[in-house]
Amino acid sequence: MAAIQYTDRGTAVRVSPAGRALTEAVLAALDAPSILNTQPWRWRIDGDTAQLRADRSRQLATIDPDGRLLTLSCGAALHHVRVALAADGVAAEVAYLPDGDDPDLLATVHPAGAVERGAQAQRLRRAMSIRRTDRRPFADQDVPEAALDRLRAAAAARRRSAPGAPAGPGRRRRRRGPRGRRRARGPGVPGGARGLGP
Repeated sequence: MAAIQYTDRGTAVRVSPAGRALTEAVLAALDAPSILNTQPWRWRIDGDTAQLRADRSRQLATIDPDGRLLTLSCGAALHHVRVALAADGVAAEVAYLPDGDDPDLLATVHPAGAVERGAQAQRLRRAMSIRRTDRRPFADQDVPEAALDRLRAAAAARRRSAPGAPAGPGRRRRRRGPRGRRRARGPGVPGGARGLGP
């Protein structure tokens, strides 16, 4: 299946400005970082709406059985779409987990008017285009407190702009573990298996 699916017949001939902006943003997001470069998402563009869908056929069941890394990867793709739209001067309205009966529909994106093409969005868009995976080990250095403060402030601002987004049905399921069972505290290996008794 293609990474981008159009639902309108004749889309290549009559593309609305909103559809064109979404298409360009989705194309910019195709190289978003993902778990082991699986790109476990599919975009569906229907008129002035882009749907972000989880692609379970690309889920790595052995290292990601509950789909958490798949969801994080899809979040990176959504972030890239939002950045690309902002860099093009288009405001984005995002609905997270819009259909409770369809857990693979992670978000819908609608253009919502114009915004100023800010320098920050332009810098992020350029960074997206040159980002590469680096699997070298991290340096054995502490992260400077000023950098941590900036990250905390950005995370807090993001939570304020998307109230309720982190607490969707998938989030509740992850807290309880697969099939609704409570997860045990600790390393996850029974004591008997480590020679420590039951």
